[in-house]
Amino acid sequence: ALIAAAVGFHDSVDTVALFPIFAIIITPAIITALTEPAILLPPICKPFVKRGLIGKLASYALLPGWPTGVFYTVILSAITLCGISISHNFHSSSSYRSPVDEKVIITTFACFTSVIFCALLSAHFSKSEDKRLTNFLIFFMLSIALTIIPNILLSINHSQSLLWIFAWNPPIWIAMMNESFFKTNFVLTTALTVSAIYLALLIISAMFALRRYREVMQETEDQLSQPAK
Repeated sequence: ALIAAAVGFHDSVDTVALFPIFAIIITPAIITALTEPAILLPPICKPFVKRGLIGKLASYALLPGWPTGVFYTVILSAITLCGISISHNFHSSSSYRSPVDEKVIITTFACFTSVIFCALLSAHFSKSEDKRLTNFLIFFMLSIALTIIPNILLSINHSQSLLWIFAWNPPIWIAMMNESFFKTNFVLTTALTVSAIYLALLIISAMFALRRYREVMQETEDQLSQPAK
């Protein structure tokens, strides 16, 4: 991701091209991180505990499990956002650089937030840790289905306002921006607002889940502090 951000500073790379580049890089990593089973044992924590405060801070993004995967996702997303923004502003005066279309931004947020939304549902509706990825895929397919159905109804009765009922479902934003009934900046505002809400809920969920991690970390620290026999 950092290399991709650096590539964006080259004059021959258009800012719009960075969107699919980052998507290819971070999407598999994010999906894997957000669906990883939250099973933690003291031996896994030892390398982090041994490195003191720096190790403990790193553990919040690098330990296995979806709770730490949330903060790992935040870091990757921040790199992506900063990389695209800085690259675009760095070359804003260049005649070669085309302005970033709002529709590209909406599509990006629709894809990103779809992953966040399904991960949030998987975090709360997975009774078994090893079923998180399966549940994520089920929720993702349901999300796509709830995008196709309104579009079918739209083609029948031409009631564009029907899409607004499904504005909570990220993929529907792509359909909304292609309808004249919705202004592009309104769809973009909706996408940004809903994305922020889902991401905040996922972070809060992860913080509650990390309480179990802290217990294991403390157990590991106690084991290391005991004198060897």
